[in-house]
Amino acid sequence: MAFQRYGRVQFVKLPLQASLRCKIDSAMRDNRDTVDSRYLFFRTLIDVILVIALLISIALFEFVLVLPAQRGFFCSDDTLYYPVRPDVVSAKTLVSIVLLIAMSILFVVELKIHRSQSRSQRNPSRFSSKVPSFISDFLEHFMFFLFGLLLTVNATEVGKFTIGRLRPHFMDLCQPQMLDGSTCKSPENHLRYVEQYMCTAEGFTVFDLISVRGSFPSIHSSVAFYALVYMSIYVQHKMTWKGSKLFRHVLQFILISLAWFLALLGLKTYTHHWSDVVCGSLLGVVIAVLTARYVTGDFGTHRVGSRTDFHGRDTSASLNECGAEVAVKHLNEENIN
Repeated sequence: MAFQRYGRVQFVKLPLQASLRCKIDSAMRDNRDTVDSRYLFFRTLIDVILVIALLISIALFEFVLVLPAQRGFFCSDDTLYYPVRPDVVSAKTLVSIVLLIAMSILFVVELKIHRSQSRSQRNPSRFSSKVPSFISDFLEHFMFFLFGLLLTVNATEVGKFTIGRLRPHFMDLCQPQMLDGSTCKSPENHLRYVEQYMCTAEGFTVFDLISVRGSFPSIHSSVAFYALVYMSIYVQHKMTWKGSKLFRHVLQFILISLAWFLALLGLKTYTHHWSDVVCGSLLGVVIAVLTARYVTGDFGTHRVGSRTDFHGRDTSASLNECGAEVAVKHLNEENIN
């Protein structure tokens, strides 16, 4: 190592061996970054395939390829004689609402975090250097949210098709008739448990007659509580605002209150029993907490293990750092001598 002194400034000339070693180290880092990027691509692809598989399983239920269990009833059961009321919010509309709320909160919060950080503090994009890091973070958290949402819908559908509980408006919608031609108005059927019957009501579709056996658990309750409890947990971990300490908690209260309101609509329209709403709400809360705890993890921008693995490294910076380390080492030796 040769040193040239000009006043107080020292210029360091790196030997050829040290420079070559730095170039080899930088090439090895670039190769490792390429391998890590490929690994990330395949991992993301597998996650997408799993989400598609969950969507397919939901489609099997929705297109009635699986029929709910045929459950009997007592003609004297007063909980089945409520009138038919139209849904205030359909299941499809409910899913659209919670998706819009989740996407809006995720986008705004991730954008705010991105703008508040300096360039050196920002984590690299998971997908491509051309994709802004906050878009990458938004898509990652939305994937976690969507995964838990699909699990919630699947778990709810399994309950519906396994139990086959009759809705409170079953009698009004179905108007069942026994195989012997009698109805529940006949005196001999007052205390009779009926298992074999056919619906004689007019003006209803086949889907309505199948859906009338899907009361337990309430999908409005499970989806609403999963989505809005999960977003409340997300807000707790990610949102900070110096302008008000209470703003975050007010937002959480609004989210939970909206979930409670959407769950109660099933009781208002006589499409669910109170126990359907309670069990659906508990199901949504449990899946939200488990998803936040074990799928999303610490709610960091990236999970542990991928924070430093998937980013490029400037070759010139690596050479300068390597050269600086060698120079400092020789300067220290010279001072000691």
